[in-house]
Amino acid sequence: MATVYSIPELANITREVIRKSQRALSLLMDIESHKEAMFAAGELSDTIESTLQGELNVFGSQMTEVKDLADSVDGTPVFPAEARINQRSGYASCAVDVTGANHLTAVGGTPFSVFDDSDTVKISHAEDSDHNCTRAVTTAADTTLLLSTDLAGSDNAADTSIRVLLRDR
Repeated sequence: MATVYSIPELANITREVIRKSQRALSLLMDIESHKEAMFAAGELSDTIESTLQGELNVFGSQMTEVKDLADSVDGTPVFPAEARINQRSGYASCAVDVTGANHLTAVGGTPFSVFDDSDTVKISHAEDSDHNCTRAVTTAADTTLLLSTDLAGSDNAADTSIRVLLRDR
């Protein structure tokens, strides 16, 4: 499964890669300046090498952090599919069945057509905050999501503010 990031999460990862890269570049420029100052002071090459190797090791560690962070967005990012149930979305409400049925059923429209079986979704902004959680999708259909486990809280025949966001595919 690929981890799915929201656009703001991808932006934050990108900012962090840039910040760490800038820090590594600054260190590399400092190492170069330090090397030139040591040569100007008449230091021997082997002394310069042994002195600066530790600083280059720190640079290497910083670049590993940049690589690891960039690798956290492996391959082609998956678009963060989202279904929003609210008056502005055109999907007026969603029935939330929690006990035994553990499913969401859209009233009008097909907001769940963007999800697949075995996706992991995050439910948020529910009128009953107990419904806010992360669950695996057992079966996805245009109007219904059957979830792997029961939701907390009580049934709501007409939740008008729920959001369902793809987290893993």
